[in-house]
Amino acid sequence: MLASACAAEAGPDKVISSREAEKLFPAIAEMVMKQEPFPQDAKVKIELAGGGAIEVHMGDEARVIVPVRIRFDRVANSYCRLAVIDRAKSTAELVPLPVNADHDNCQGMRKMAAVDINHDGVTDLVFLVEIPSNRFSATVSEGAVYLSQLKGRKTYCYAPGASSVVASDTPADPERLRALIETAVSRRGEQVLDCFSPPKGSPSAPRQ
Repeated sequence: MLASACAAEAGPDKVISSREAEKLFPAIAEMVMKQEPFPQDAKVKIELAGGGAIEVHMGDEARVIVPVRIRFDRVANSYCRLAVIDRAKSTAELVPLPVNADHDNCQGMRKMAAVDINHDGVTDLVFLVEIPSNRFSATVSEGAVYLSQLKGRKTYCYAPGASSVVASDTPADPERLRALIETAVSRRGEQVLDCFSPPKGSPSAPRQ
């Protein structure tokens, strides 16, 4: 069961222990088995990634945010995703990614910062996703920015424009990262903060 009491009032983010986060893995694995492009005929293995899980307050609700690496028995594919858990309603979802960001050979993800980028008072998350180079025998990193969404369902989204600003040599400093993305917004417009949204009916689209 995911259900537990959630604070009614907003407060500081809470670090979730790895032991507590692991209790959420069955719910995440269940979501994996319902979605493409994940293999559907192999046992799912969930690994905690990206600095571990946190609980954030979104208005009068709380969400547990769990960065994970998803692997499978006897299948080489591995994916790095962000799970959003609503323990009060016993629901879980994986934040959808565009095809070009949903790598099937992810080696890991590293948290760069937890900082409010879209100025809604809720923590946003910046990661580096590690994948094999398609040109050299080496691992390369790509930025992945997840923004809080308070309208409608309270959840997170992947922001392609903001993610493109982050690279392996970007300083892992919250304020410098926020300033870097704000500079991109001033140059390219608010679309830098646009969320990726899968087409309605897509297997990766969150259920309402």
